[in-house]
Amino acid sequence: MSAHVLRAEWRASVAIVRAGLHWRASLGRNWASSMMLGAALLLAAIIFASTGDAREAVRTGAIPLAMLAAFWWFVMLISVIEQNHAGAGVVPGIRARSARTLAGLALAGATLFGVLFSAGGVSFVTAWLAACAIAAAILCVLAYFPIVFGAYLLGLAAHKWSGIDFAALFALASDDLKVLASLVLIPLVASLAFRRLMQEAGRQGGNFAGMFRQDMGTAFAFALPVAARNARPGLDAGTLLLHGLGPGMHASLAGLVTPFVFTGIGLALLAAGGMNVSWMALRFPIACLPLILQAAALFVMFRAMRFVPGEQGLLRLAPLAPAASMLNAVLGRALLRRFIRAWALTSAVALALLALFGTGYADLLRFAAVYCLPLLAGTALLHDYARWRVTSTGLQVAAMIMVTLTLLMLLLAMARKYPPAAWAATGVAALALSLLLARLRWHAMLAAPPAFPAGRIG
Repeated sequence: MSAHVLRAEWRASVAIVRAGLHWRASLGRNWASSMMLGAALLLAAIIFASTGDAREAVRTGAIPLAMLAAFWWFVMLISVIEQNHAGAGVVPGIRARSARTLAGLALAGATLFGVLFSAGGVSFVTAWLAACAIAAAILCVLAYFPIVFGAYLLGLAAHKWSGIDFAALFALASDDLKVLASLVLIPLVASLAFRRLMQEAGRQGGNFAGMFRQDMGTAFAFALPVAARNARPGLDAGTLLLHGLGPGMHASLAGLVTPFVFTGIGLALLAAGGMNVSWMALRFPIACLPLILQAAALFVMFRAMRFVPGEQGLLRLAPLAPAASMLNAVLGRALLRRFIRAWALTSAVALALLALFGTGYADLLRFAAVYCLPLLAGTALLHDYARWRVTSTGLQVAAMIMVTLTLLMLLLAMARKYPPAAWAATGVAALALSLLLARLRWHAMLAAPPAFPAGRIG
């Protein structure tokens, strides 16, 4: 390969990476990465101060860094998906260049963490292969979500009812055979998953929200296509506005309940298999799921308002579109109704699953009080979108405060701190404050300029 071709490939790869960095920067300040870097340094310092073992300090500090690297790998995957839309086919070799760029990033990151973990006393080859396997696993989860979780549940069932010990079978293989199998399987699985993602990107127009919306897109063949269902005659103006904001706005019953089903079955099989699963470890994933899904719903709604101004402009021309004086009222009511529906469903399913796992009434009351807090965040949907900027400091500070407060409340609930009466009062206070905030923000939104297209006023 000539030097000219190498330079062209390098420039193309840099452009792909730069697009990913710009996409991430468009979402606002990257405080999560700063927190992970700080956690890595803090953990390493604590371990070294308490044990004096530098290798153990390096190994411990490398764990948050590995989690941060996995997050950025996920960000790059999303960016590549959005770059490879149907119209991107006019760019020669963009899919192959995307594949080479992602492979280069994965190999570079794996090498870096191989060196880091080897400094902590771990085998370089083991750490390197583990990092490559994690990168391939993220690709597979995105491309084959139902298949991956189905295989996971089948493995748990096989371990429970047939007595197959996969760990023992894995231990029978020699180290050389494991390395050789990894070198063959990881690139093969990653290439198949990447090909699937690119095919979906072409069909969905490169829209990440369309591929992996809350009903998991086309991955669940049994789910009725939401766009077709929402395009029925008699569509009301609020549903029309949400439909025009993109496929990521559509949350189906199957999509909201499926994560709970997978988690509940997996934890039930773990417990039934005789594994030593503590009360907190058994219930914490289920308790967290509604909070994650509700935060994702808020993120998708805000992102849809920010990134589809063209679609919003076209919606203003639709026969069913509300008048400019009524647009904010219809939009605010539709956004709030969609969020409350998702909030109520996810919270109810989580509480029902927790009850099935033997959680007492006092603990259920504590969790119910925690689930009242996201309603405070939901009132942020009633917003002055015409003057909105994605880098709004006030919105970001409020989001950080809400996340910290919710996590703190959840940990206190898991630890069974404070009597049930205090939790009941907290839940009622959160509901009352949510109603008050919603009323204030509702009047402010009605007084604001028409929201569509969002962010058009300086």
